[in-house]
Amino acid sequence: PPIHIFGVFDGHGGSEVSHFCKAHFVQELPRLSHFAQRDFGPLLREAFLHMDDMLVLPSYQQELSDHKHNAVAPRPQPAGDGSGPRRIDEDRTATIEDAAQMLRAMLTIKKA
Repeated sequence: PPIHIFGVFDGHGGSEVSHFCKAHFVQELPRLSHFAQRDFGPLLREAFLHMDDMLVLPSYQQELSDHKHNAVAPRPQPAGDGSGPRRIDEDRTATIEDAAQMLRAMLTIKKA
């Protein structure tokens, strides 16, 4: 069955890192060792570390620079007074295992 990936790249390394991960994350997954086993916890851990490795390779520095200089300014966030939408679980930090568990649950729902 197909795998559906949903992600939020928060840009804690800068907006260029978010754009870089958006461009490369999904296409790199099949190249990783845990992909064939569909072992999602280790796969996500491996994928995140692989993104970190890619970010420091000289061959990607121009792309990162392009993303940085062409970045769109972030949209203003709504005030936290309840007048606008807010992020779900904004006080919760998910671990890789949490993300893997959510993926397993989504795949189970998809099969039903």
